[in-house]
Amino acid sequence: MLGAPVTALFTQAAMLGTVSIGFGAGADIQYLFGFDILGEQGRKSRHARAWDAFASEYDRLHNRRKAAFAPFRQEVLAGTYPALSELVAMSADEQTRFADWVAGQGPRS
Repeated sequence: MLGAPVTALFTQAAMLGTVSIGFGAGADIQYLFGFDILGEQGRKSRHARAWDAFASEYDRLHNRRKAAFAPFRQEVLAGTYPALSELVAMSADEQTRFADWVAGQGPRS
């Protein structure tokens, strides 16, 4: 038995707006989660329809992310990242002032 007729009757009698998520077009508002609309999960709820299939795209991007993090990790462990050109510059005077400030703070407890 479908709930759609009840939704339509309730909407007609209600003094407030109604929202349907799987209970038919008789409500004032049709609600569907974005991940259902986009097909992000690769599966769908009974009340949902996907207008695209993002799940496979997310899998592809996830694999690319893993592939990008692997060489980053290797370079960090090897000490080749960051390179000198990728460091933020600081004047010798600023470094000295900071070192003096740290020395004046005493040991960490």
